[in-house]
Amino acid sequence: MAERLLAIKDPLSAAITSLPRAPEFITATEWDLLIDVVSILKPFEKITIELSGEKYITMSLIIPLIRCLQHSLKSRIPKTTSAETLQLVLQDNVRTRLGILETNLLCSKATFLDPRFKKAAFSVAENGDIVQKLIIEEISSILQNKGETIEKQTIETTTDNTDDKENIWSHFDQEIVTLKSISTPCTTAALMVTQYLEISLVAGTQNPIEFWKRYKSVLPEIYQLHKRYSCIPATSVPSERVFSKAGPIINERRNRLSGKNLDMIIFFK
Repeated sequence: MAERLLAIKDPLSAAITSLPRAPEFITATEWDLLIDVVSILKPFEKITIELSGEKYITMSLIIPLIRCLQHSLKSRIPKTTSAETLQLVLQDNVRTRLGILETNLLCSKATFLDPRFKKAAFSVAENGDIVQKLIIEEISSILQNKGETIEKQTIETTTDNTDDKENIWSHFDQEIVTLKSISTPCTTAALMVTQYLEISLVAGTQNPIEFWKRYKSVLPEIYQLHKRYSCIPATSVPSERVFSKAGPIINERRNRLSGKNLDMIIFFK
């Protein structure tokens, strides 16, 4: 609204003078205030649009975009006193309301697993270290479950096919079990995460899905976690869009519409 008002300032000024009963017009100070307000609120609009997308990953964008918002607010230099007050109030609200999202488990894990950000997106280094430990624990759990399944299958196969006394590979199998016990899932997970962090950050404009298409065979457990957290939408906007599309379809004249047909109509729309 404020942008539109600034865009039609000249024709609006010309029209207001020709009206016999024109209301009191905007003063020069108020025009300056409008310019400052648009400048201060513009980053909020851009970030809202960015986080409301549904054709790309959004969950991992929350933490870095909040940092960008804080930097953008701080770099603004308003000309009016009222705009300076607005700037300070917004900075305080962003810090108290959105700053805590850096410690949110879903947001932080999704950001860490995004090859564009990793630990670089965190304003506090300790938060990045904490989420790294959590990722290592989660990968370790995946590896442990996978190892138990493989070991169980191996034991069952050995029991069914061979006799322990006649198994000439028994000594060798025992050595393998010993080596596996030395290389714990936690150690393997830590090495895997270190390998991931040593890969250079990809460009911000690159799609992280393309990165994981190349590395999913090299880091399969991390890729599994990436799919788990990155599929979560950052906002409820995508679902709200579906509700908005469904509203005009379901009405009194179409009250016998089945759920199956409704799903297909919304899908086509």
